[in-house]
Amino acid sequence: METDIIFITFNPFKIHCLPCLSEKVVNVAGVNYIDVYQGEESAQEFDGFLGFYDWLINGDSKVIGVYLSLADFSEGIAVDVAEFKNVELDEDGLGFYIFFSSDREYLEDLSCSQSFGLNKFYKSQNNKDIAISFGSPPGNI
Repeated sequence: METDIIFITFNPFKIHCLPCLSEKVVNVAGVNYIDVYQGEESAQEFDGFLGFYDWLINGDSKVIGVYLSLADFSEGIAVDVAEFKNVELDEDGLGFYIFFSSDREYLEDLSCSQSFGLNKFYKSQNNKDIAISFGSPPGNI
């Protein structure tokens, strides 16, 4: 699937393929999500950058997840995503894996893209739901 943005919602867990986003508020499946770092001085300089991310690719060349190594100003996101079953935190808490299914076997040599940009953290207007966006991955999800 070819798209500009992968928009991952966590409650319920779902992968949405969207055109490139520039709005502060994004409506997905009837829920309004707000870009959390929009307007924060520490993040404005790096708009669309939460850290570097690697698409996790298995032996069939399928993208099975994403690893996000958090930038200093975005480290608090790990606490927000830690409770979800598709998420595994790093030992040091400075990054996390999001798996798209129960498949967690990926090839490290194929999974080191060091991508960045189009990466934002969202909360719903009622603060009950969260989402994260990433630039489009290479290959199939």
